[in-house]
Amino acid sequence: MKLLLSLLLSFGLFAGFPPLTHAQNQILSSGGDISGTGGSQSFSLGQLGYNSLEGGGFSLIEGVQQPKEISVLVSVWFEEMGIEIYPNPSRTYLKLIYPNIDQERVISLFSLKGEKLKSLTINKEENLIDVRDLNPGLYFLLIQNKSELLHAHQIIIE
Repeated sequence: MKLLLSLLLSFGLFAGFPPLTHAQNQILSSGGDISGTGGSQSFSLGQLGYNSLEGGGFSLIEGVQQPKEISVLVSVWFEEMGIEIYPNPSRTYLKLIYPNIDQERVISLFSLKGEKLKSLTINKEENLIDVRDLNPGLYFLLIQNKSELLHAHQIIIE
């Protein structure tokens, strides 16, 4: 009986629906997981196709991800602290100005795949971050203290 039910579902004969085995059958150029103290996020890039089902007064689009722009260019905390990161976009170095720094901060640079590419500890107001070894693209610069994420900033490398 289990085998018969399995075959019916596989061939789409159950309740007139097409096969249910192809819901997320897509070719992606990239994707991954990123996590921090505030939670975690999974993402995929470059989806090339989708499946669409209609009937019974509804439509279902499988595999399509709605675009969501993540934009953390300026935060209230960032402005209040007087922190500056420039030039952005950059090809060689990023200058990070952190006025009145009161304790060590960890600066980390992540790719869109969530890979940590650089990490450095700062304790002075003016800091240079060498980005000459990075490929052109979009990156996330995270500023953390010992226990929490303070800010995430988008960086563009040309």
